[in-house]
Amino acid sequence: MIGLLCTSGKEEKYSALFHSIFKSASRNKNEAIVIFTVNNIDFSNKTFKGSLISGESIKPINFKLPSVIFNLSIQHKPSDIKKIRTLFDMDDFTLVNEVNRFNQLMLMEMLSSSESLIKYVLPFTKYTGGTLYTLFKEPSSILIMPQKGSSFSKIIYLEQLNSDIDSFIDDINNKVNFILPKNYSLALKSPKLLSYRNHIPIFRIYVQKGINGIWRLLTSTVNLKEADAPQSSLKELQTIALESINYISKFIPNLGNCFIDFVLATQGNPYFMHLGGWDHKLFSAKLDQSIQKEFCENLINYADFCVSLQGRN
Repeated sequence: MIGLLCTSGKEEKYSALFHSIFKSASRNKNEAIVIFTVNNIDFSNKTFKGSLISGESIKPINFKLPSVIFNLSIQHKPSDIKKIRTLFDMDDFTLVNEVNRFNQLMLMEMLSSSESLIKYVLPFTKYTGGTLYTLFKEPSSILIMPQKGSSFSKIIYLEQLNSDIDSFIDDINNKVNFILPKNYSLALKSPKLLSYRNHIPIFRIYVQKGINGIWRLLTSTVNLKEADAPQSSLKELQTIALESINYISKFIPNLGNCFIDFVLATQGNPYFMHLGGWDHKLFSAKLDQSIQKEFCENLINYADFCVSLQGRN
């Protein structure tokens, strides 16, 4: 049995979403898939109430917790976050993706400790009006974004058009005050970036563990319709994404599926922007169902690998 933990209030939606795909993906594996929320777990008895995806139907179930659980939820309430941590700390269970939203400052610090990956990390600092002066000793461009999460709509990109650093920083501060939490944002010094109508394309590479727990490419997307990375650039981004996630996994070993976002300089150089875990956009109608089926196949194969590891301990 494989468990999928979803956000509270979305059990019915996720059950319908995964039913048809898992039905074909697990046809020859006889896997039972259960979907539930953290609020429907009885921690003292190690049981849950949820939905069983089996054969042609979706049925209610009250059963013991599966030994492998994939976290496909985003938790905001402190009480729910505490429950996730409790589940993660329980013996005899593997929780894949304990969290799905990450502190990007922490991730940039991780990548900066790698001799081979640091070149893909832009100079960064926590954002305050004063700290910007440490970044700008010469004309440059800047990205401001939240420290946590991976929202495209909250990224500010500005190009410095002259050598007046004071007025440039004033312009940045004025824009940031309307959009971002000042004490919880990052400032990144950047070269001139590829952009379309004042919007920068962000290239998202999805990676996932599958057979033998090996990271593999799943698919890639871009947030702007008019933007399309050259095939050579896309292949480079995929290579960097796999190298990055294998390195990050040394620090965050319980990851099983995630995405990495990149931006491109006008000269083609790629730079890291975000890492995130589960992304519901993978199951949007815009993506080919074969990608969703592959996601489910990988998930089943990785669950089998996790079970084999449990047997060795």
